[in-house]
Amino acid sequence: MIKITGGYLKGQYLKSDIKEVRPTSELVRLSIFNILEKKVEEAIVLDLYAGSGALGIEALSRGAEKSVFVDKSLKAIAIIKQNLVKTGLAGKSVVKKLNLPEGIGQIHELSPFDIIFLDPPYEKLLVLKTLTQISTLNLLAEKGLVVTEHSIREDTPNNIYNLIMVKSYNYGDTIVTIYSRG
Repeated sequence: MIKITGGYLKGQYLKSDIKEVRPTSELVRLSIFNILEKKVEEAIVLDLYAGSGALGIEALSRGAEKSVFVDKSLKAIAIIKQNLVKTGLAGKSVVKKLNLPEGIGQIHELSPFDIIFLDPPYEKLLVLKTLTQISTLNLLAEKGLVVTEHSIREDTPNNIYNLIMVKSYNYGDTIVTIYSRG
């Protein structure tokens, strides 16, 4: 179970029993939202490789206007939908089953996004491929941020097309890197 760390749903638990998913730890999630602070309020959020949907649901709990959840796993999609119903957030959400990063173009009509959470399986080189898609498709709003979570063993570029690294934070084996639109 995953616990929501802030906002009006703080303390509620989300279902997360998917074997192939590595959920973002409570410490890392709390740190991400402390970094984002007020940027979450009224934001349009995209949660890529969403798993249980914890990042997008946490954003909604903290005042985001809408979250779009994308995952390729049918089991993950089902759990995201269950979590949205449980938290009463289904009306503020869109859930899509897409293969990533190739399928990102299919959500172009829902963009631009103020915050994009990018938490793919570690060490599969998906961060770079997905950042490239986000950049070339112009999915990020003018003052938007991409928050990536990746393994310490996976390099990420300082710049990729119109995305510029703002800051990187180390949490043991996990690195959180934030990009802005340049």
